[in-house]
Amino acid sequence: MISTPAHGQVLIGMLFGGAVASENFNIGFEIGMNLSTVDGLNGASRARGSLLGLFASWRFSEHYHLFTAVLPLSNKGAKDADPIPLSDPTLDPIVSTGTMARDLSYLDIPVLIQLAQRRDGRFRIGAGPQFGILLSANDRYAGTTPEGTRVVIENDIEDDVERFDAGVAFDAEYRWSAIPLAIGVRYYYGLTDAMQGSGPSLHNHVLSGSGRIALGVSRQKPPEAKK
Repeated sequence: MISTPAHGQVLIGMLFGGAVASENFNIGFEIGMNLSTVDGLNGASRARGSLLGLFASWRFSEHYHLFTAVLPLSNKGAKDADPIPLSDPTLDPIVSTGTMARDLSYLDIPVLIQLAQRRDGRFRIGAGPQFGILLSANDRYAGTTPEGTRVVIENDIEDDVERFDAGVAFDAEYRWSAIPLAIGVRYYYGLTDAMQGSGPSLHNHVLSGSGRIALGVSRQKPPEAKK
C-alpha cells in the first residue's frame, strides 16, 4: 500500500508539473524497484521492494545537471538471512529451523551531480550523497513448530534501527529527447551503521531500476529571428 506522503507527491506533481517545467528545470515521477541487501547480515540475499516518488532536475550548464528526488516509498532489506534469536525460549526453537527476512522502509533523498552526453537527451551519469529516513522496520521469520506446522513470526525492530541512514549513490540514465521519459539505474552504498547498539555493523546496499516521467513540456526559448 502506498503511504499518504506518496499520494501527496502524486497530487503535487499532477497540479504543478506543467506549470514549473522550463528550459532548465523539470520535475516528474520516479517509479521502479529496489534490489537490496544488508551487508553484514549473515546468509542474506537480495530482496525486491517498491520505489516511488518525485524527482527534480536543474540544468546549470551545457552538460551538468543537479538531480534530486524525494522518494517516500523506498522498500529495502534482505531475505534468506540466518535467524537472529528473539531471546524467547518458546519461539527461538521455532525460528531457528527457518530463515529470516528484514523489511526496511525509508524515505530517500538522493542529491546527485549528473554529466550529460548532450544538452537534451541521451546518456547521463551522476554521483553524490543520499540520505534516508526510516519509516518502519520488521524482521519476518519463517519456521516450523515441533509438530511440523509452518509458521511466520513478525518482530518489530524499529526501535533497534537508526532513524537516519546516509551513503553515496551512483546513477546512470538514458533520456529520450522527443518524449518526457528516461530509464535509470542507481546504486546506493550505505556508509552509516543501520543498527543501534554495540552489535555488528550493518549497511544497506541497494540497486534500483526506475522509469522517470517528466511532467509538462519544457518551454524552450523561441529561436531568434534572422536579420
